[in-house]
Amino acid sequence: MRPTVAAAPASMTPDELAETRRKAGFQDGATLEAERAEARERVARSYVRAHLPAYREVVKALRGNVAEIERAARRWLRASDPQRAYERWRGVSRRRADRVAGLYQHVADDGFDGGQAQRLLADAYRRWEELREDLGGEVAADARFSALLVDLRDALTAVSRMLDEIEHDEELAAGP
Repeated sequence: MRPTVAAAPASMTPDELAETRRKAGFQDGATLEAERAEARERVARSYVRAHLPAYREVVKALRGNVAEIERAARRWLRASDPQRAYERWRGVSRRRADRVAGLYQHVADDGFDGGQAQRLLADAYRRWEELREDLGGEVAADARFSALLVDLRDALTAVSRMLDEIEHDEELAAGP
C-alpha cells in the first residue's frame, strides 16, 4: 500500500503555497543559493588564511614595484631624453616585474578559488599591469598616471584590509 501525500488545495494563492512550503522545511532558491555562497566564501577564506604569507608577499611586491615605478617616472621626466631614460629603466626592471608576476601566478594558479580576497588581488594585479602598459618617458606628466597610481594603491589597501580581516577571523582560527 502506498503512503498518501496530502496535496495542497488547488485554491491556494502563491503566497499561501510559499508559506506552506516554508513551514514544511523547504527553502526558496535565493536563500539556498545565499547559504551556498556563504559556505564557499568561508572555505575560500580558510584557504587564503592557510596561504596568507604568499598573499602578503604578492601585495608587498606590488607595492614595492609601484613605488619604484613612481620614482623612476619622475627621473625620466627630468632626463634630457625621457623616452631613452625609460627604455634603459625598462630593460633593468624587467626581472623585478617578472618576479612580481611569478609571485602572483603562484597564488592565482593554485586552482583554488580564494573568494573575495582573490578577486581583490586580481583587480589590483590588473591595475598594475595597466600601469606598466601605460609607461613611457613622459608618463609622469600625465594626470592619468597619477590617477592610476592612486587607484592601484587603493586596491592594494583593500587587499591588505581583507587579509587582515581573514587573519583575525576567530571562526577561521578555530578550524573546521
